[in-house]
Amino acid sequence: MRWFVSLLVPALAFAAPVPKAKDALPPFATTEGDTLEYEYSTRGKPHAWYTERVTGAEKQKDGSAHVTIRTAVTGGETFSTTFAVSGTVLSTVAKGQDQLTKPSRVLKLPLAVGAKWEELNEKYEVTAEEEVEVPAGKFKAVKVEKTTSEGTWRTWYAPGVGIVKMTATVTETVLELKAFKPGK
Repeated sequence: MRWFVSLLVPALAFAAPVPKAKDALPPFATTEGDTLEYEYSTRGKPHAWYTERVTGAEKQKDGSAHVTIRTAVTGGETFSTTFAVSGTVLSTVAKGQDQLTKPSRVLKLPLAVGAKWEELNEKYEVTAEEEVEVPAGKFKAVKVEKTTSEGTWRTWYAPGVGIVKMTATVTETVLELKAFKPGK
């Protein structure tokens, strides 16, 4: 189970500095305390739940923000990941207390339809803006497709929230946002 959650953590709820575009929200949770509850199923059978919580957000001298996300998996396993987010990139910078020697890019920002990039042997493309309905409600979201030699992942990011849905063809897995509670 942790392997799947580990694949998701870099793409889940992240806080961000104030966006450059007037009144635009980044496709991530933006406030300390934001809490997202997820359920994922494989081949139509639900089998795991977990919660993501923004536990810290610190503005950096370069204008980016370092954001710590705490993940609690059903069964008691917990771990933290720290991300750096700017107007152009979202990167993992630490796992637990261990700082990475080199940041690992998760997303190229902003997420605009038609944007494409490659990371290692993975190809990414922002393919659509669309409304997505999940147990937590209806969200206007941006759809990002990641293609590898193993299959395709489709992820929908909602402004100010983060991932609301993800599907993986390789494992027939679906992740859905069950609840979102804004922080204060």
